[in-house]
Amino acid sequence: MRFVITLMALTSLPAPAQDFDRLLRELNRGRYDRALEELFPAQRLIRDKTAGKVAQLDAGQMAQMREMRNPAAITSTVALLRLQMEREDFESALVSAMMAGLGLAGLWTEVPAYRKLDYAREDLAEAPAGRRAFHERQMGFAAVEAKEYGLAAAMAKDLLAKADSAYARHSALTLKGLAELGGGQVETAEAVLLDSLRGTGDLLLRDLGPDFRLARALVERGRTAAVGEFLKLAEKTVWKQAARAAALRRQIETGEPPDWPPAPKF
Repeated sequence: MRFVITLMALTSLPAPAQDFDRLLRELNRGRYDRALEELFPAQRLIRDKTAGKVAQLDAGQMAQMREMRNPAAITSTVALLRLQMEREDFESALVSAMMAGLGLAGLWTEVPAYRKLDYAREDLAEAPAGRRAFHERQMGFAAVEAKEYGLAAAMAKDLLAKADSAYARHSALTLKGLAELGGGQVETAEAVLLDSLRGTGDLLLRDLGPDFRLARALVERGRTAAVGEFLKLAEKTVWKQAARAAALRRQIETGEPPDWPPAPKF
């Protein structure tokens, strides 16, 4: 399975040692998602120091990757990464950071959906006012994964009422559509998919692009016509990566597995 690690836009870069300490605390308590977020600042620094170079693994490192879905292996890799960064050996740190990130992402996929929903509830309860909308979205999508479609629909309704941008509206409608689809309302979900991109987009939607989770779920059910129209809207009016939207549409039309972009971290 291929995991895509998305680097978050950060306004400040805390000291790497502090990041690693928080990372290890989150790893030890099973919050692999939070541990991954604590890795992002180090990944960003490494990316800057290596001019965006992509890590190349040798045969031994490729074999080691198979052991990375293990907290002990990740702990050892993080210790090595800390040492490499202290020595400013960013070429070696590039590989260690990638391996730790892929290991954490793999562990998070193995966490049961009900547990992810519990974590999302905890995060929302602790969230400061300025971060509540983000955590409400996270909880809504966690509810979909846990097949709690009534809860997801309620979260979507609340988010839609508070949406203050085209991107926020699109995200809320994506959640609503997934809840409708989970409840068996396929045609309603298709209508919601198209509605989510109607109107003028804002800069955030143009830069980040659409959330493709509802489109992907519909394609997996063989409902490709509405998704094709959705991608035409993305291609012509919403997303700056028009060529990628067109490529996705062609892949669906020819029966190829679509190369979906990762779910947004915003």
